Amino acid sequence: MRATDRQPLNVQAAVRRAYWAWLLLALSVVSVASLAVDALVRELIPEGRSFWIVQPVLYVAHRQNLDSPAVVQVSGGSVALLIAVIAISIIRNSIPRASPILELTGALILGGALANLVEVATTGSVTDFFGIRGSGGIYSAGDLALDIGVALFPLTVFKLLARISRRRTAVTAGAAAYLIVVVVGLTDSRSFGVVILTTIVLVASGAVLLVRPLPPRPT
Repeated sequence: MRATDRQPLNVQAAVRRAYWAWLLLALSVVSVASLAVDALVRELIPEGRSFWIVQPVLYVAHRQNLDSPAVVQVSGGSVALLIAVIAISIIRNSIPRASPILELTGALILGGALANLVEVATTGSVTDFFGIRGSGGIYSAGDLALDIGVALFPLTVFKLLARISRRRTAVTAGAAAYLIVVVVGLTDSRSFGVVILTTIVLVASGAVLLVRPLPPRPT
């Protein structure tokens, strides 16, 4: 192979390494920040204490929570994280010009989930502390990051497909993703707040698209 033939391969390898470095950096920042916030809550707020942040909507109520056995959460969660990272890589390789929102959404979801897994593995429970009245649950910092990522999921699906398909197809896929979030939110009381957040994200995104349409799909 001539030197001129090797150059494009070297460039592709460098781009791939930079992509993985960026994704892992974003994931690590979300995880570390979530773990740091939860550690501060455990240190500064006694378990069982609660108080209002914005009455009567936002409040703090420190609880150490574990929904299922730690071994099950850590093992199952680890496998799910690995599959998700591989899926994100495949999507990025298939749609190289896709919006960076793919990595942002992935970093929030995976980083939040990883923070919860690390906390379960090291302390035996998750530090739930942030409550939203009417949302049906109290959330850890990892939960909040994960929920924000899930709220971005329908928009991410739309932005990805808008690059490779017709706009109608992208809108349909985004609507289907939103419907999935709604169904999950209505069947799990702790996820109802995600439905509200997802709706806010979609309404805001729709307003932005009315002002600044998507660039034309590449031919």
